[in-house]
Amino acid sequence: MLTSLLHSGVGEIVAVSTRYYGGVKLGTGGLSRAYSGGVVLALDEMPREEKVDRRAVRLTVGYPDVDSIQRLVSEREWILLDESFSSDVSLELLIPSSEIEEARTLVADRTRGSGVIEVEVASPDS
Repeated sequence: MLTSLLHSGVGEIVAVSTRYYGGVKLGTGGLSRAYSGGVVLALDEMPREEKVDRRAVRLTVGYPDVDSIQRLVSEREWILLDESFSSDVSLELLIPSSEIEEARTLVADRTRGSGVIEVEVASPDS
């Protein structure tokens, strides 16, 4: 099982097997093939997604810029967590850490400098 996991190319994964029958009908080689085969089958069926380090940001823009910013969010595949509409529009987003500075530039371009990005500071508990 471990060998199958190590050669799968998937990181941060674990496999657990529970054996309900204590017989020896398969033998040690047969058990090994059955366990590793089960892991390979599970890996083939498993959905995969690349892990991306993301930072929570608050983006504040005026109403005239909302449509442009919403298009930007969907184009860049940033994750929208929440939106708040008051005197300004505030968007809570998850943005890849590597894109924070680029995001500042893109927002400034789309809002003619009026949009503000604040990077949320993670609490010590998280």
